[in-house]
Amino acid sequence: MIAVSIKMVQAVQNGFSEQITEQYNTAVAKLEAIKEGGIKDRSYREYLRKLIRVFKANPDILLATPSKLNALKTDFTILPPVTEKKDGKAAVSARKAFLEKIHNALDYSGLRKSFYPGYFAQIGIKTCVYCNSQLAVTVFKVKGRYSARFDVDHHVSKNLYPGLAISLFNLYPACAPCNRKKNQNEVGFQLYSDRDDELNASGFVFRLDPYAKAKYLLSAKTDDLDFALYDRTGGVGSAHESFFSINSIYHTQRDVAEELILKSQVYDSVYRKLLYDKFSSLGISQADLERIAVGNYTRESDIHKRPLSKFVQDIAKELGII
Repeated sequence: MIAVSIKMVQAVQNGFSEQITEQYNTAVAKLEAIKEGGIKDRSYREYLRKLIRVFKANPDILLATPSKLNALKTDFTILPPVTEKKDGKAAVSARKAFLEKIHNALDYSGLRKSFYPGYFAQIGIKTCVYCNSQLAVTVFKVKGRYSARFDVDHHVSKNLYPGLAISLFNLYPACAPCNRKKNQNEVGFQLYSDRDDELNASGFVFRLDPYAKAKYLLSAKTDDLDFALYDRTGGVGSAHESFFSINSIYHTQRDVAEELILKSQVYDSVYRKLLYDKFSSLGISQADLERIAVGNYTRESDIHKRPLSKFVQDIAKELGII
């Protein structure tokens, strides 16, 4: 729900430069091996030749920035989808077999186990970049090596543009539901950016419904609370919200909004000042106290670190806790 700095990601990539170079060289060699082994379908043979040409012409393809990824889409051209109903079972099977050969040559599945866990651990993205409602990356170490359980979405579909399957700026950590929903579609949200306005503030904001809040304060019934995700430029009902069903997801979290309302009554400005005066000598800052009060990160740039942080921040700001 907020962009990550391209320059920061590139600094992380620099630390993995040897592995990334090895991945590129291995991919080119394995793609050449597929060509030598022969592809029966003429159109797939021609597509493979073009894919290899583009790969060789772009030795930095695994590090291609978002703007270059768009240019590479034009160079590769789309691999046309087929359907069983329109093209028949044989066409579907042939396309699936061709894609599997390309993905295996690029070793996407292998990199998910051997490389991406450590890579994403360094970048620091832990939650789904689309909904921020649950963890996307669970990284742990086994005998000194990184391992992980996570989904990664290809912003540009790896089934339509298989040559971009392992380009690092094309990989978006996502929860399984959002990844399935996204599928081969392209969405407007861009995870990687160097624009200050996209790095310092999300393009979305959660807001309480004022009528529902007043109703809750009278009834004390959690179900009376209501809120929505707004696009800062397009208002409520944004394409992002409707595509990923964000409001439906978060309406299961009304109790979190309720807790924040209760905290706003407890952690009023007088009490927050009292806590700061008492504990500032221990090195506890105002920002630390705010984080303790809401039980989550309070800087917008940190929302990728913990689920629900965007929702908690927005509602807490509206209620005056932070």
